[in-house]
Amino acid sequence: MRLPLASEREVTRQALQRCIAAGVSTGDLAPATDVAGLTALYDGLVLGVSIQARDGVSAETLRAGIAHAMAAWDVRRTGLAACIG
Repeated sequence: MRLPLASEREVTRQALQRCIAAGVSTGDLAPATDVAGLTALYDGLVLGVSIQARDGVSAETLRAGIAHAMAAWDVRRTGLAACIG
């Protein structure tokens, strides 16, 4: 099994940042949203889930954890929901 390179992880971070910034631009997220901070939070979630999956944590358990994490994010608007899901 090949571990992701730092450059591949950076691609994921940049994609998350673009989605979050787009959410701010379209009004799906408040103008005062800390884009860098929110990017770091969800990047950490992605990294943690990938490690847990590699360690054999069940998909059901991972999905439940993700559902809890996403409850903290307002996904009522279609544009932002499309970026994350």
